[in-house]
Amino acid sequence: MSNKSIKYFGAFLFLFYASLFASENTFRAISSDASQITIEYLPEFTSFQKTENGYVYSVKNASLINENNLPFLYAASFSIGVPSFNNKIEILNADYETINGDLYFPEYFNSKGKSSDFDNWVKLYTNGIMHGFLVENYVVFPLIYSSEKHLIKKLKRIVFRINYGSSQKQFVKSANN
Repeated sequence: MSNKSIKYFGAFLFLFYASLFASENTFRAISSDASQITIEYLPEFTSFQKTENGYVYSVKNASLINENNLPFLYAASFSIGVPSFNNKIEILNADYETINGDLYFPEYFNSKGKSSDFDNWVKLYTNGIMHGFLVENYVVFPLIYSSEKHLIKKLKRIVFRINYGSSQKQFVKSANN
């Protein structure tokens, strides 16, 4: 990448992050540079109640998903511009409460929750190219669950880093497109 390209990409990332994190009060960019971005997420549970069938919950700015073999769990998502697609997620700090019990989803056929990846709070969900820039969509699970252990981990705060991969590609839209 030339110096001019790096400056433009840096300006794009700054504006992209500023608009992203200004609109979501639960995500906050702590630091970023050409090799990484560090993000803090503070979930806001709008409800968390124990019922006779298990715990029922909901989270502000999160959607209940069940795609790509993920269980029924709420996930907060965000998209960021990235310099490459081979990025690594590193959990720096996770503050959570462990609760004995099961999850219950009355709105989905009165079903109990399936186990999630019990130690994976943050996952890459999708990636693609938007306006000539690489973009990735990540999901953060405010709650993870083990049906075998009957344990729920309820997140209070998490700080994680996305380390950008070394293979950096530049996609430039030509004047003819």
